[in-house]
Amino acid sequence: MLTNVEFKDLGSKGLEKVLRIQYLYKYVNLSDALDYILKENTLKFSDPVDFNDPFDCSEHLIKIKIDKDSERIFFDEACLKHNIPRRYRRKQIKKLGKTETYTDALKIKKRDFRVSCFSEIPDEVLMWSHYADKHKGVCIKFELDIMKKDYIIYPVNYISEIQEIDGNANTPYVFYYLVTTKAARWNYEKEIRAITKTGNAIIPFSKESIKEVIFGCNVKESEIKKSVENIYRMGYKNIRFSKMELDPNLLGLKRKII
Repeated sequence: MLTNVEFKDLGSKGLEKVLRIQYLYKYVNLSDALDYILKENTLKFSDPVDFNDPFDCSEHLIKIKIDKDSERIFFDEACLKHNIPRRYRRKQIKKLGKTETYTDALKIKKRDFRVSCFSEIPDEVLMWSHYADKHKGVCIKFELDIMKKDYIIYPVNYISEIQEIDGNANTPYVFYYLVTTKAARWNYEKEIRAITKTGNAIIPFSKESIKEVIFGCNVKESEIKKSVENIYRMGYKNIRFSKMELDPNLLGLKRKII
């Protein structure tokens, strides 16, 4: 069972990990990279409901063991914060002690969080296929502070089975666990998340944070030339450009400076 002690240990390990990682990589299609991320120097923070994995940030990923009194406190806190009508609250209070009641509260409080996704690595073939327009997009190399007023950066925790959680664990621990836990089948992504509770969907970053733009192996040379010119006009300095190439010997990708 995950308790406050276990959550603190997970948090410490996560912090140690992000402190060791100097750069983060975002896979994205070319038009979004040029028109939004680079042109406006902003990051989009998405509602977890829109993620492509139905278990991602899902209340079904955690199994809560909680007593009725603690559940009442938790549910009241969620309802008051989000102005849930009293009629709905009275109806749900009758269900205290049942799993679905805590699940409803999780759904309510999950509205607080938005996430922007990155990876530790720039050369994962599946990431290029899924998130960078089938290798016709780019992977942007960032150097970001791990903790800012708008967000914090935290690694994803991959699990192969659902663990029971102590219902008396601190609520913030439970929710950061919820938004940073995925099934082990996704571990090839080596995902790092920027998490915000500000409610903002778009958050700016310093242009100096971008260190490199990596073009996919299927981006045409004419598109690369035009994109590089545009990026320079946007005011980016000391930025490196490269392109992924097929490495038949390893059935993978290798990066070439351009």
